[in-house]
Amino acid sequence: MLETEERGYFHWADWLVFALMLAVSAAAGLWHYKGAQKSSTEDYLLGGKSMTLLPVSASLVASFISGVTILGTPAEIYNFGTQYWITIISILFSGLVVALIYAPVFVALGLNSVYEVLYQSIVVYVPALALNQVSGIDVHLIGIIVCLICMFYTVLGGIKAVVWTDALQVGIMVAGVLTVSILGTYQIGAAEIWKRSLDANRIEFLNFDPSPYTRHTVWTVLIGSWLYSTAYISVNQTMVQRYRSLKDLKTSKLSLAIFTISIMLFISLCCWCGLVLVAWWSPPKCDPRASGLITADDQLLPAYVMEIAKHLHGVPGLFIAAIFGAALSTLSVGFNSTSVVVLEDFVKGCFGMKPSDRCSFIFVKCLVVLLGCIAIGLLFLVEKLGGVLVITGSLAAIAAGTSFGVFTLGMFFPWVNSKGAFMGAIVGFVIAGWASLGANWSIGAGLLVPKKLSVVFSHCQGNISESFLKQFDRPNEDDVFPLYRLSYHWFTGLGTLIVIIVGNFISWWTGPTDVSSIDKKLLSPIIHSWLPKPKNEYVINAENTGRNNELATTASLLLYDLKKKRRNQHFPNSVII
Repeated sequence: MLETEERGYFHWADWLVFALMLAVSAAAGLWHYKGAQKSSTEDYLLGGKSMTLLPVSASLVASFISGVTILGTPAEIYNFGTQYWITIISILFSGLVVALIYAPVFVALGLNSVYEVLYQSIVVYVPALALNQVSGIDVHLIGIIVCLICMFYTVLGGIKAVVWTDALQVGIMVAGVLTVSILGTYQIGAAEIWKRSLDANRIEFLNFDPSPYTRHTVWTVLIGSWLYSTAYISVNQTMVQRYRSLKDLKTSKLSLAIFTISIMLFISLCCWCGLVLVAWWSPPKCDPRASGLITADDQLLPAYVMEIAKHLHGVPGLFIAAIFGAALSTLSVGFNSTSVVVLEDFVKGCFGMKPSDRCSFIFVKCLVVLLGCIAIGLLFLVEKLGGVLVITGSLAAIAAGTSFGVFTLGMFFPWVNSKGAFMGAIVGFVIAGWASLGANWSIGAGLLVPKKLSVVFSHCQGNISESFLKQFDRPNEDDVFPLYRLSYHWFTGLGTLIVIIVGNFISWWTGPTDVSSIDKKLLSPIIHSWLPKPKNEYVINAENTGRNNELATTASLLLYDLKKKRRNQHFPNSVII
């Protein structure tokens, strides 16, 4: 067997940095606890629309980024090359679409609830895996600690604690990833990193392969990633709740602009970090999976950090704190946002209940605790899954595509009725779920093998494990069902397209809604000019005209009476003309 390289472990300085991050996060809950106790349920969940621009923008970034991004993106570049990097272009267009088309509707209507995706267990597992790599502590114990701390400050401080903690954790995320990237770039050299990546065939930006089965192409990343990013940013509860907490639409759009630029820069940093990994593990070094140093792709970055910063005590702690900060922020916004959904859509909406503000307050806090316990329970299932970036993207795409399709139906197709929207959502969810879960099952069964780019391991001493070599197998996939072979980028688009097609067809079949009877506030501003005039417009105008005449007459009489009284006071014997 191949001799295993020595694994690096935390120094006391690393534990100190890590503990400080957890302590400050918990302190945020205590800091906002007193204010939260005096606030209403809406203020507890939305901050009373008194939140300021920068912390909300940082919270939006934290809502989008998780430990999955920090660990999964560099691993994706390491295994499949830089074609994925052009996803930043997709995010730019997603930000523009959300700010101009979707955000105005949610802000104008003042909605508190949209939808939420529960993938907290994956978010817990990622930092637990990283800390296990550098400490040896059991993954499940780490996951429990993460959830407990997150539940603590989310329950105590509400949205204000979540937003301010997010702002702190975004700073830690950037500092952690930037530090380890700079260390590698300084030690190897930017030009040398690029050269080694070219030699390893990792540099690719213009793959125009039209096949929808190819993992990363210009089409799959630009279009597929754009659909996913737009779906997530536009109608995801964690995002909408944050920009809805600002005072007006203009400030909300500005926060979305800051968010979009920040995400583009951060993902670029993670992609560069992937190239640093390629250069670092190039010969004469041996791939850590081949040497037995790690067992999962998601441990590539932590293993690199422990090697390059093993003598820089505190840096590994900062990096792990960054991953945990990303996990805590994602968990907290998920808990907080899901509480809004359950309270507004189910308790008050579906069941028609009208709980008092006190009961709602207690219910929301209990729900946060319940969600944390569910996340802990599902942690044991998540560890059986493969690469976190693909798993998360695929599963989130099921709900994202469906909800995005439903809201797009409502905002752009005013003739769609409730039957069409309902049936479209059901069919879209089933087909997207069938394709996504089927693809992950096929990968688990060995019918599909992600086509990772080759690595050089001829210089590695000893025998390479068979499990590592199987990662580069190319089985015949012609017999696999076509939907299962789709690139994971297409699952959101598939669900969205099915919802729109089925929704329009069923609405036409059952009788479309009268467009002239639709309130324009429910529709995106870009189609307002194409809508017919409402049937009751003239009636409304006539009523308004009548009311205006009545008001004018009343005002004239009041003015005449006032003038008469004043004349009588000053000129008792005068006559008013």
